[in-house]
Amino acid sequence: KGKALSKQIENLFLEFTEFVTIFQNITYNSLDIKEPAFKRDYELFKEKIEYLDLRLASIINQGFDDCGSLEAVLKMLDAFGTLLDRPIIRKDSEPKYPLLIEMYEVELDLTKKMFDQQNGILKDTSSIVLHVNMPFVAGVLQWCQGMRERISLIRNKLVQLNHGAIETAEAVIVFQKYTQMMELLTGFEIKIYSDWTGSVGEVSELNLDLPLLTRNEESKPISVNF
Repeated sequence: KGKALSKQIENLFLEFTEFVTIFQNITYNSLDIKEPAFKRDYELFKEKIEYLDLRLASIINQGFDDCGSLEAVLKMLDAFGTLLDRPIIRKDSEPKYPLLIEMYEVELDLTKKMFDQQNGILKDTSSIVLHVNMPFVAGVLQWCQGMRERISLIRNKLVQLNHGAIETAEAVIVFQKYTQMMELLTGFEIKIYSDWTGSVGEVSELNLDLPLLTRNEESKPISVNF
């Protein structure tokens, strides 16, 4: 539906350009206070713009419903920019904004669930799920950084909306969850790093005594020993 909505916006822009052109091409003196035609044409222009605002608000609300993620919704809102501040558009889309806080809470709960899963795996196996070929400590730090950026980027965009929905009691609770999640990630990083620095000397000495290359006794290929 994204292409269809984009096409509707293009059509709105063409209509707006046409309305402006008609108003710009008036033949009478618009500075003449005795000229009644200006007021008539101006009121007609306002009606047309209000009609376009209503249609644009409908497209924005449809975009809210069709976006598959919170990131997609915020990207759409960012694309519309200051048009969202137009009275008709703001009033028509007002009920949608609290949904952003609800969606962000779901995102934070999902982040917490993934964190708990990784923490559980660490306790059971002394490892966690990382990107392929990533060393343990660097991989954990990178994973934590990715999770931190994921929830921080969304939070910053919500704050930049400068909307009353982010100042409600519900929003305060959700942002408290964000703070708690950031503290958990930081604590997790510190623990992993501290454990590593406490044993890296001993492990390094042990590994330095091992050969750089090893040979598989069955298939005989040579491989690096790290």
